[in-house]
Amino acid sequence: MTNEERIHALQSLGYEDTEAHFLCLAALHSGYFVRRQFLAFVGAPKGWRDDSFAHKLIARKHCVATAFRHNHMVYRLSSKPFFTALDEHDNRNRREKQPATIKNKLMALDFVLEHQDLSYLATEAEKVEYFTSTAYVPLENLPAKRYQSLRNGQSTLRYFVEKFPIFVSTPGAEQSTVSFCYVDEGVVSTDGFKTFLAYYQPLFSSLAGYRIVYVAAQPYLAEKARRAFEGSRRNGSTAPLDPLTRDLLNYFQDRRKYEARDFSGFDTARIVHYREQKQRFVGFGFDDLYRHWLEEGDVAVLRKNGQRASAAQSLSAPVGQFDTYLLRHNYELFGTL
Repeated sequence: MTNEERIHALQSLGYEDTEAHFLCLAALHSGYFVRRQFLAFVGAPKGWRDDSFAHKLIARKHCVATAFRHNHMVYRLSSKPFFTALDEHDNRNRREKQPATIKNKLMALDFVLEHQDLSYLATEAEKVEYFTSTAYVPLENLPAKRYQSLRNGQSTLRYFVEKFPIFVSTPGAEQSTVSFCYVDEGVVSTDGFKTFLAYYQPLFSSLAGYRIVYVAAQPYLAEKARRAFEGSRRNGSTAPLDPLTRDLLNYFQDRRKYEARDFSGFDTARIVHYREQKQRFVGFGFDDLYRHWLEEGDVAVLRKNGQRASAAQSLSAPVGQFDTYLLRHNYELFGTL
């Protein structure tokens, strides 16, 4: 579902064009918003415009409003039918969060509102589709978390559960640089950021280029975050694969799925790419290596190419960049965090 289709769906629920556009961004990137964000988006002063918008949302039971410190009102888009209209009926943004997470969500939305011209991968499905079908990243290299249902005991694997903004420089291009935002809501150390880097490292190592954008409201941890990023790139245990090995492993993943007639994720572009790689890696040597890979996993390829399975060394590492972005707003809506 495109953003235009989502906006049209929200208009059918009774929202004006600019209201629907704002709600689409707020729902997909945050789930929470405050009035100043809506007013900045529509370019209106505080008054009847935000009052009318808030009353409309509450009357339609599409959101709940909660008063925090100094009676600051925070709005949570909570309605399942509302998210169903966006084709996101199972989006976890509609769930109630703890104060620290609410602050993080508001900061993420501010970043998106201040950079509306970027091409975002807004939903879990869009992210998985882009990385597996356009960037040809193996599914197992994507950051994932398994959730267990208390009701029926079934488990669900969810990807990119942090829901930080992710955007690409050239949508649809295999070699596009992907930018990953990390939103720091005001913690006292960079431990969370280090965990994020380690968690995403398999994905980073599968890309030709990537960028980390450290988003914060205060500058005091930015330099420590930069050193943490540089340290993670120097760490031999997370060094990336060389391009040949990475391409070969991706080809073996695709070949196994194709031969099993599992065509999920194989659009036209991926099928063409698979056929090109099949011609590239032709011959008995590659067939033998493929059989060993089926039995032993990635270690068979790494051993054959002279790389350590726990620390694949390469002189041609993915290009990793680090940037910071300071938000100019005050987020102390919830008291001391």
